Amino acid sequence: MGASFFGYQLQTICEKVPSRARPPPAMRPLLVFLSLVLALAAPAAEPPPAASPPPPFILTTFLPVHSIATSLAAQDARVENWLPAGIDPHDFQFSARDLRRLRDARVLIAGGLGLESWDQARLRRISGNPTLQLLEASAGIPTHLLIAADPNAAKHDHGPDHDHDHDHHHGAGPNPHFWLDPLLMRHAVTNVWMKLVELNPEKRSSYDARARGYLERLDRLHAEFESGLAVCRSTAFITYHDAFPYLARRYQLNLAGVVETSAAEEPSARELAALYQKVRQQGVKVLFTDGPAPRLARRISADLNLRLASLETLETGTLAPEAYEAGMRRNLATLRTALAPSLP
Repeated sequence: MGASFFGYQLQTICEKVPSRARPPPAMRPLLVFLSLVLALAAPAAEPPPAASPPPPFILTTFLPVHSIATSLAAQDARVENWLPAGIDPHDFQFSARDLRRLRDARVLIAGGLGLESWDQARLRRISGNPTLQLLEASAGIPTHLLIAADPNAAKHDHGPDHDHDHDHHHGAGPNPHFWLDPLLMRHAVTNVWMKLVELNPEKRSSYDARARGYLERLDRLHAEFESGLAVCRSTAFITYHDAFPYLARRYQLNLAGVVETSAAEEPSARELAALYQKVRQQGVKVLFTDGPAPRLARRISADLNLRLASLETLETGTLAPEAYEAGMRRNLATLRTALAPSLP
């Protein structure tokens, strides 16, 4: 506030004072001078702080990458899962509402390896978001560590309106379920960390610390699986879906076969006969489903006297930063109970 303001205030006060109490005219210049000195001595008003930019808005496609993104971002980014609750990437067909959410996002973090069939250019076009970035969490996994999908399964045409094609279950590329190997999940952590730093470099130290913490937790999870499954390696088993080869390879488990190599149809009579022969030859003891056992799984269990148990693919579930690790530990307990039932 300038001297004119203080001079005006002084004049106003003087006008309200009775004339006999007013300062004599000779004193008035001195009072104006004093008001000017006070105005100059008063601290200048601070300009309002510049508004900080909103934290980046990030969408994820399914539970494992959501757990990583929320753990690394914490309060420094806004992370939401794009797919509705209970819908996994295999079955997702996006709606107009889903596209509106995509319009506001900076990045969509997907699993990759064919789990989702979208590319960045198409997502930008249909969402009206020309700067949207698509990050595949599996990027950088060495080719020799990828497991091919069953080459004998036929590819199915779902029609022009189907927004995915399940190629990952039809021999057209690698099996996408890399996240069931905790050490391969390290690639996903690194990819998400690098993207967060790119979007919000001033928060790098926070992102760095959280990424290191998550990698350490993955190492602990791996150590738990390695020690916990050491006594389970000799027990042969089959799975209903082709979702667990990375887990079986990492921990040297005896995965003898898969019931449904195609996500779209049940095996033929010839395929079932070959599976039954393999089960008998290799002494398979357990059939793992990924959820409630389908009718065919119950029939195979009865025909071959196999124990039924359920492993989680973790593609869906309650979303939380710790959801992936908690789900993997549930799988560890299931494997130990089913493959080594005499253990305490």
